[in-house]
Amino acid sequence: MPIGALDSGGRIVDAAMEEFGQVDILYNNAGIFRDHKLWGLTDAEFSTVLDVNFVGVFSHACCDPGIDDSPAARGKIVNNTSRVAFRGRAGQTAYAAAKLGVVGLSISASIELMEYGVNSGLGTSRGSLAALRA
Repeated sequence: MPIGALDSGGRIVDAAMEEFGQVDILYNNAGIFRDHKLWGLTDAEFSTVLDVNFVGVFSHACCDPGIDDSPAARGKIVNNTSRVAFRGRAGQTAYAAAKLGVVGLSISASIELMEYGVNSGLGTSRGSLAALRA
């Protein structure tokens, strides 16, 4: 199942719900890059990097994992980002843009989801986890 498709998150969560009955945590860790200078990156490569690194995360964040208005709704979403989002790296412009988009998405999602008891945060390749909302 393609990670960068908008319906992939919902299909993955549905499969987990069917198998396990609930979803306690989503960890979005897919990531690819195409190492090219700005002028060497093709449209297809740019789209692939954004689809996997950003659209894939968005598709998981916006799917409905059984959240309702009950006080029992809860869970965690961890979205993997990269230090490249903040520091940049030659040849990885699309990757940096997508991973910085994940930061903004995670912050906004944490605000929207906290009333349902769902915490959203960020992870990095170094393994650190910074909670955006308690």
